Amino acid sequence: MTKPRTPARFRAFWLAAAALVLGSSGCDDFKSPPRRPKAAVPPAATLSGTVDCRAGPAGATAANAASLNTMPWFPFGRLEAGWAVYEPLIAAEIGARCPAGSAAFAARLAIWQKTHGLGGAGVLEPATFEAMKQEWTARRPFVAASHRACPPPPPQASLVTARADESYGGKVILLRPAALAAYRAMAAAARAALGPTVDAGTFTLFSGYRAPAADDARCASAGDCQNLTRAAC
Repeated sequence: MTKPRTPARFRAFWLAAAALVLGSSGCDDFKSPPRRPKAAVPPAATLSGTVDCRAGPAGATAANAASLNTMPWFPFGRLEAGWAVYEPLIAAEIGARCPAGSAAFAARLAIWQKTHGLGGAGVLEPATFEAMKQEWTARRPFVAASHRACPPPPPQASLVTARADESYGGKVILLRPAALAAYRAMAAAARAALGPTVDAGTFTLFSGYRAPAADDARCASAGDCQNLTRAAC
């Protein structure tokens, strides 16, 4: 039986994001987690006196180690086996610096779950991942922009074109120069972190600038105007 695989576009997003937020460190589990506007996980300073980094919730350590490469689930609507591909991003979210099968990882995950009203068993399961997805999505600039008036579009002449090997299917992708430079730095860092075995197409760009008038016309002609598939701004 063929092992379920993570869709390339989603795998690219999570791995590239993880490459940006993760730094190298030892197994010092209690460093301050990323900032978030609501329900922040308590920083290391408030935890060091009350939490033993060598211990975690009963049974959680073994459960996480067992499910890491085997758990059948549908994080993006398609069957996948395990959550190893998302481990770096989850670790960054909860402020963990130890492997997913460690007690310290389970302890940090339990704290995140408690601050988000998800009990606190310290076991990674679909409901916890779904809550994390909602937070990650809410932090994306285009989502934040959709809740306020759109800024004026940049002059198209000021944009640059990504190389064919940088775009999904070789289609034309227009970006602001700084955005293209940031993408290239991110992709290079991710590839360096993951090694030569990473699929060459993993970090390709799927979409970029769309002229508002052209996008409005496409929306009207195709009858597809939902904000997840068209440019809201």
